[in-house]
Formats: sequence, C-alpha cells, structure tokens
Amino acid sequence: MKILLLYPPLTLHRLDVSGAQRGLLMGLAYLAASLRQAGHTPLILNCRGDDESGTPIPPDFRRYGLPDQEIIRQIDAFSPDLIGIACMFTSYFIDAHRLAALVKQWN
Repeated sequence: MKILLLYPPLTLHRLDVSGAQRGLLMGLAYLAASLRQAGHTPLILNCRGDDESGTPIPPDFRRYGLPDQEIIRQIDAFSPDLIGIACMFTSYFIDAHRLAALVKQWN
C-alpha cells in the first residue's frame, strides 16, 4: 500500500514572536520506517518546505510552506492509497484541518 504522510504548512499571526520554526520530522520518520518494515511504501511530504518569508494572508497572518497547487501536484505524482496528516501541537490544528480539506477536495 502506498501511504503518504503529510506535515502541514504553518500559519502564524503577524505578532507571533515564536517565528516559523522548522523541526525534525522524527515522528513521521519513525512511522514511515515501521510502515516500510510492514511491507508498505511510505513517503513523507514536508509541506512546510523551506519557505522562510511566508505568504501574507490578510489581514494579520502569514503562511509558511508549499502552495496548495504544489501540494496537490505532489499528491498526484505519488498517487497514494492512504494519506496521514501530522499535527505537532494543538495550536496548529487549523493548518492540519485545512490540509485535510485540501486532500478531500483532491479525492
């Protein structure tokens, strides 16, 4: 089974002083390793990407990560049987939910 594991883009308020941190995707890497050992074909897509400047979302937010069109293009290219979405912190659930809606639009 082809399984795509997604790490969502990040949306922050313009006054958020924590900044757009890039973390290691260790949890997804462990999960992918376990899936591979079980005979599946996993792929991790870091939708956070290398975007350091972010895209403004009026009035007060910035989105850091791949544009929706690129995410869909990469999903299409892999053509997974199953998609999993990571959510590192409760405060990021909106980004995970938004990505889930985008995936649902795709299929």
